[in-house]
Amino acid sequence: MVCSIKSRTCGILMAGLLYASSLPGTVRAEVFHLVTGGTIEGKLLNTLSDPSPRYVIKTSTGRIVLETNKVVRIERKPDVLLQYEAARPKVPNTVDGHMKMARLCSQLKLMPQREYHLEQVVKLDPDHEQARQLLGYTREGDGWHKVDLWMKQQGYVRVSGRWRIPQEVENDNLREQRSKEEINWRVKIRQWESAIVKGRSTRVEAMRNLKAIEAYRATPALADRVNDMRQPPPRELRLLYIDILGSIGGSVATGTMMTRVMEDEDGLVRERCLEQLRRWKSRRAMLYFIGKLSSKDNRMVNRAGWALGSLGNPEAVLPLINALVTTHQQMVGGGGGINAGFGSDGGVGFGAGGKPKIIQRDFMNQDVLSALSQLVPPGFNYSYNEEAWHHWYTRANTPTAVNLRRDR
Repeated sequence: MVCSIKSRTCGILMAGLLYASSLPGTVRAEVFHLVTGGTIEGKLLNTLSDPSPRYVIKTSTGRIVLETNKVVRIERKPDVLLQYEAARPKVPNTVDGHMKMARLCSQLKLMPQREYHLEQVVKLDPDHEQARQLLGYTREGDGWHKVDLWMKQQGYVRVSGRWRIPQEVENDNLREQRSKEEINWRVKIRQWESAIVKGRSTRVEAMRNLKAIEAYRATPALADRVNDMRQPPPRELRLLYIDILGSIGGSVATGTMMTRVMEDEDGLVRERCLEQLRRWKSRRAMLYFIGKLSSKDNRMVNRAGWALGSLGNPEAVLPLINALVTTHQQMVGGGGGINAGFGSDGGVGFGAGGKPKIIQRDFMNQDVLSALSQLVPPGFNYSYNEEAWHHWYTRANTPTAVNLRRDR
């Protein structure tokens, strides 16, 4: 009998709340937020349309008067919230009663109140699956863990709706900061370069600013200017940028100089970059140039050989031996008469006229041989005979036999 009465009472309360939520949004009470941080709930008796230096408020315990300068803001309470507050003490303290009220609060967008009733359900039935899930819990092993709390306990932080480890967030912040710094350097360098190229009155100061650059974050902007072949800076500025990159160092500077050694058409730029790589004794550059020995372009093979000879690292000896003679495709024909093709070794190949065709041809790489001669001891020169070079390399790198027998 008691249960049915409670259930009927809960149903009446819910019907009343739903009815209240459909009424026009008249205000029956306000929350007065005070400068001290506290709040007072009650009904404002003197209307705001007739301003007064004081607020006259009717509360549940009587009437009080507040000076207007004591109030930060006034929050108006809608009817549905007042109806809920009146109904809450009459909600049956049962799993079913609180679940029904939680669902009703969800319909009426009373989310803090919904959470309150779900928590009451969990107090009455700690293993209530639906209430746990609605509160944001997940089952872990034999217990329930609230996702937010559990993630925080594991050291995660919530950023833009995602759980992330603090180190990841810090790295993102650092990347963002780095990006902003790099963008600022790009703007400044272009402005200074423009002043110099266009002969503005600030060109002397601009040149002084460029020469004073020491920040690592400026290296991507400097590298972009050195690598820009569509609108390249004047040669003097390109060489200056290379010198600045050389003084700052780092992976961006190294990568830029390796690329320019292989791809730049300006011989002085290539030599300046290679000189810096040699000063750094860059192993990264050596491995890069070794990789270029297998290029399909015979010109690039010889340029890589030239670079390796300049770097002077003996680890490049065997790759150079293997690249003394390389095979590349060459197009011949395509016209009347005889077609001559010139190789980097100075040799001449002749082909009959007619339709063009692609042939395979062996090239003897002079710059590779020159580099090899710089890296091996004096007196050894087997020209382009790779087999003879391989025999020499094997003998040179085979340890002298050691007698392991012990005297007894």
